[in-house]
Amino acid sequence: MRKLFGKVLTACLALLLCGTVTACGLSDDGLDASGNVARINMWVGGSEWSGRNLRNLETFINAYNAAKPDGFTVKLSRKDDLEKAFQTARTQGSQPDIMLWDRFNTATNVVSDYLYPVSDLIERDNVDTSVFYAPAMQEMRYGGETYGLPVDVDVWGTYVNMDMVEAYDASHSDKVGGLLKADWTWNDLLTVAKALKTSTVAGYSSGDQEQHLFKYYVSTGHGAEYLKPIDAAKGKYETNFDNDWTREVLRFFKQVKDANVGGKQEDTSFTSKVLAMVNKPLYYNNYILNDGKVTNYKFLPQPKPSAEGGVNGGMVGGYGLAFPKPDDKNKTKAWEARHEAAWKFTKWLTTQKANMLAWSKQIGSLPALTEALNDASCVEGNTVLSDARAYVSATDGHGNPVYITRPQVPNFLTLQTDVINAQVPLYLNGGSLDDCIRNLTSSGNQKLILGL
Repeated sequence: MRKLFGKVLTACLALLLCGTVTACGLSDDGLDASGNVARINMWVGGSEWSGRNLRNLETFINAYNAAKPDGFTVKLSRKDDLEKAFQTARTQGSQPDIMLWDRFNTATNVVSDYLYPVSDLIERDNVDTSVFYAPAMQEMRYGGETYGLPVDVDVWGTYVNMDMVEAYDASHSDKVGGLLKADWTWNDLLTVAKALKTSTVAGYSSGDQEQHLFKYYVSTGHGAEYLKPIDAAKGKYETNFDNDWTREVLRFFKQVKDANVGGKQEDTSFTSKVLAMVNKPLYYNNYILNDGKVTNYKFLPQPKPSAEGGVNGGMVGGYGLAFPKPDDKNKTKAWEARHEAAWKFTKWLTTQKANMLAWSKQIGSLPALTEALNDASCVEGNTVLSDARAYVSATDGHGNPVYITRPQVPNFLTLQTDVINAQVPLYLNGGSLDDCIRNLTSSGNQKLILGL
């Protein structure tokens, strides 16, 4: 039955007219009258899992429940703030059995003792973790333990409205369409953005420039260079902002700000055709497709620094299946049974090519299972997925991937939101670069060191 799922998914999706299938007469512990697992609870959260993305996920889970390859169903629930929701629920014994997990938060939640390791299950069942896209698998590990298996490869890049580009080139001698290639530079981005900026169109936006600064670090292979370990085994790091690379990135963002090519935009700006270029993850493609107003667009990697030696790249994120850690008093036999069932579901989805291909086709993302990622059918009919797959397999002159994950450092998100977002705008709006570096360093160290 497991191997047939990829073939029967289409039929299930066509026939399934009701909501998620659940077993009748179950107790709250998810077991049937015989003590067997009949249902596990799965939570998902965050802005990515709404609208079309959430509907795609619900359709996939509904099809799984109709097929019941492992004999139980999955009850899917969405939470606005997944982390806060499961942290609260675990003290009451009502946490989910499994979560669709934003992988880059693994380190922070492990040191907070919120996640449950599955290293023993991986060893017991001889699961070969080398079959996954390596950066995605690494995000499920911390401190010598593994906390789940990766599902997808979510590439960040720049979406470009080609109708706007073609309209500009048709009426101007300084044509810019030829600059929009996979090896474009920071100078190219700024040139195109300035050209497309009109009274009603913003040329470029990465949201708040300061908010997305870290994407430029990781997009060119510099993700870990502004962090130095004090005691990596205990998750303690200090910042390393006082270097030429940090200054180069900050100066580029100042150029973007001073060029007045767009500034802050809403998520709807690109699909409303008032924004020509925007930095977004691979999942944003579903939002564009669902809106249907923009149909002629490109997905490019982040541009490389214009100086010699720069590389194109970007950030790769994505999701995995992880397990919240229950309080000791809630580690009951029913929990143990559901935990085992959740692990079966995890293996069923992530380790079998047919199931990962079915997921990729339904969800609209790249699969983390390398065998499925390399299969032509996972990008068939989707130019954005096809281009993104080429980007994640690219390497620099030393053989290193140019698409990399955010550093697995506890409190890294806080460093982004509370430090970078607070200090960089002061420089972009006329402050001193040296003051910005000093403040990034001192505030960053407080968050990374004292925050633990």
